[in-house]
Amino acid sequence: MEQQDWAIRVGDVRRRRQIHAEYGGGRQGGMEPSAKTPNVLLFTGPGGRSSGYDVFDGWHFDGTFHYTGEGPSGAQVMTSGNRAVRDHHDEGRALRLFEKQGTGPEVKYVGEFELPEEDPFLVDDAPGGDGAMRSVFIFRLRPVGETDASRLARLTAPSLVTERLPLELSHVSEYMVERMQEPQPHLRTEATLVHRYARWLLTTRNVQVERHRIPSPGGATLYTDVFDPSRGLLVEAKASATRHDIRTALGQVLDYARYVEHSKKAILLPSQPPQDLEGLLNDYGIGLIWPEIGGKFVERLV
Repeated sequence: MEQQDWAIRVGDVRRRRQIHAEYGGGRQGGMEPSAKTPNVLLFTGPGGRSSGYDVFDGWHFDGTFHYTGEGPSGAQVMTSGNRAVRDHHDEGRALRLFEKQGTGPEVKYVGEFELPEEDPFLVDDAPGGDGAMRSVFIFRLRPVGETDASRLARLTAPSLVTERLPLELSHVSEYMVERMQEPQPHLRTEATLVHRYARWLLTTRNVQVERHRIPSPGGATLYTDVFDPSRGLLVEAKASATRHDIRTALGQVLDYARYVEHSKKAILLPSQPPQDLEGLLNDYGIGLIWPEIGGKFVERLV
């Protein structure tokens, strides 16, 4: 679907307004079908983090770029930009991907893409702009011809192995700073809770906590919250002791446990949950951890 009138080369960096002036499309959204030229302009970058776009977006081991559909809150629907991407073959449009550069107005042209005939998109859950989980479309963009594939070099077989990442307390603080600045209160609460627990383990047991990086064949790279190497304890943290958060944490820790060698599993909560939910976790061999007044933590492991 290469177009003779497309003059932007792979790797070129331009201001977004210049691109739209020449090729059409709106200047605000991440998915911009053009009425002026046969293109759908796609933009990726950290700006969509507050709406959950960073959960899945990025290069993957199979050589495709996963791109989350539009719709910041609520279940995404197959209209507007989403429909334009899905139907780009039928409508004779090229998918043009750009990546935001820093905090300025410039974007880099990654290349032309298309959707594969088989499994062109996935549907999964991600947090919306309001913090609530919702279903999103994840389009599998396959490169057409040359692309800025510098990141693909890192997607080799060794990168698909689960890694243990040292996480000294100073690094915990650095890692949490970004999450504590998130606009959603539940993310700030969770980050603070993990930080407090890591500090408690260091001061009371001289344990340096770790995390795991888990490359997921069907989705984005996953990171565990806390791993205590002295006990083989795999911990997933949540910002509240509600039934919703506990059920979510249950699924996550069981998922992570398939890839991480461990001895015990637990969920870290800001308070003790109701007895029936504690029983639910016990049924799956998962313990509980929560803070007490004075900075101590209760560890009720299974």
